[in-house]
Amino acid sequence: MNIKLVVIAGLSMSAAALCAPGVMLQAKAETAHLKPDPICVPVGVNLQLGLTGAKFKGAGVWSDNTDIVDASESGVLTGKKVGETKVHIGTAGEKHSWGDTHVKVASNWADCAATFKADTPPKVITTSDTTSFKFTFMSDPQGDSAKIVNSKTVNHEFAKWFAKQMGTEEKPRFILVGGDLANYGSDSHLWIDDTVDNLKNSDGKSVVGAMPIYCAIGNHDLVNNALGYYKQDMQDGWSKVWSDHYVKKGGAAWPTTGPEDLSNKGLSYAFVYANSLFIVIDSYYLWGNAEFHAHSSDHGMLEEIDAKQLAWVAWLSSWTKKDVSAKAIKHIFLVTHPPLLTEDHPNNSQLKQIMAGNPLFDALFAGHRHRLDLSQVALPSGSVYQLINGTASGDSEDHSYLRVEVAGGKVTVTAVHKTKDGPVAKESVTWTK
Repeated sequence: MNIKLVVIAGLSMSAAALCAPGVMLQAKAETAHLKPDPICVPVGVNLQLGLTGAKFKGAGVWSDNTDIVDASESGVLTGKKVGETKVHIGTAGEKHSWGDTHVKVASNWADCAATFKADTPPKVITTSDTTSFKFTFMSDPQGDSAKIVNSKTVNHEFAKWFAKQMGTEEKPRFILVGGDLANYGSDSHLWIDDTVDNLKNSDGKSVVGAMPIYCAIGNHDLVNNALGYYKQDMQDGWSKVWSDHYVKKGGAAWPTTGPEDLSNKGLSYAFVYANSLFIVIDSYYLWGNAEFHAHSSDHGMLEEIDAKQLAWVAWLSSWTKKDVSAKAIKHIFLVTHPPLLTEDHPNNSQLKQIMAGNPLFDALFAGHRHRLDLSQVALPSGSVYQLINGTASGDSEDHSYLRVEVAGGKVTVTAVHKTKDGPVAKESVTWTK
């Protein structure tokens, strides 16, 4: 029987494969998820590519050499022995590939880090601070999702109060945000507008240029029209929202030191301030085709670190140990939206393995859960803190932010709550390196 091949956007697939509903779009979306090329996985480790694989009729993922790396239909890679091969996704029965990625299996994460092509180290923020400074972490300033109207996509009262607190009382060196700026991504600029307009000192002068705001993307920042409907174009527009509503109004541009396809969108990046390294992680990596919205939601809610960012974090960890310019670093802080260290996904366990290999890792800052939690999380060796901000006025009534004070090797984190009696400092944790 003659089988006609159809070529779409550089991908070939059999006419028979096109019979299944949605397979053509599946080809585009699924092969886009092979974007982190090459991928490195240590021996004995399982890594999730972020593919939906077996959820779609006729789809499959397989390895050229199963002695080196095995691949399940759902896109879980298992490193079996040191070596290199290719992994494909396509029509499982015919083994007709729609796309492939090069995979290296290394002996450990340190060897994987060596394969990551990072041309530049984290951006160093010029500062007179060397060992002591203060910053703020907050997350989830979206409004009450039970009231879906523009005035409720953010809590404007809290946003303005927060900006005033930062400008006149707290005066941090910078602000970290854990995402979910509004209920709908298209309205994410509303929180930024409130903050930029009200971030002023006691004399009423704007301090937007002197108090940078760095943000991780949240699941609500990917939503359009209805909850649960995640779109890649919301991710693509993320950096534009910040550029138009923050940078062009005097705010500091974010670094672009990270995986190129993510850092140039403001999804993942890293910087050094004084004696601390900050790593901002994208926990959603919606690389699916923009037209393939319904299936992009499967990728959007994975809430885990992907294979490329794992290698990047491993590279950064190695950099702090080897690079002379990193000798002053005493702390490494991760910033993300969901609390990855307690999210039960395969790649997140590997993140904990990497963190266990470097005592400089202090904490992961997160939001998403709409509850305050300042807890230690056990690693394969030692432990780190996972610091979840309640909300910056989301669905819960826990309207708070975290004040973080670094003094040499000592770190103190205090939850500050907005109450009818004014700001009240309550829960606190302290550790010393």
